[in-house]
Amino acid sequence: MKDTSFVKEIYASSEYAFSLILSVVRNLPQASRSSLAYKWREVEDNFRGVELRGKNLGIVGFGRIGQEVAKIGIGVGMNVIFYDLHNKKAEIEIDFFDRSSKKFELDSTTFDELLKKSDFISLHVPAQKDYIIGDK
Repeated sequence: MKDTSFVKEIYASSEYAFSLILSVVRNLPQASRSSLAYKWREVEDNFRGVELRGKNLGIVGFGRIGQEVAKIGIGVGMNVIFYDLHNKKAEIEIDFFDRSSKKFELDSTTFDELLKKSDFISLHVPAQKDYIIGDK
């Protein structure tokens, strides 16, 4: 991809989405408040978080941003599953700092299966009139 402002927005959006996952699993807002209040023991005892490696990341909407989130998830050792109305299979390529790359082939799953299997879910779909996840 060329580094146009549009492509930079895709990278920024995917990095922001993943930073929210990291913030939640590492309890960063709570740990930050405790650190600022000099409550070191509280930080040490209560905010260890969970490991992402081996967890399932479900991505709803597997367009450009969803695929970039998948690359980050794969990079930290997560199992990535996705649901998309238009993509049933996807091949994503991760480029590394040494100019090597690795391709990953992913098959979509059903929405219900994604909800059952995912430890974390990231939504990357256009704004909807109806809720995607909620009471039905």
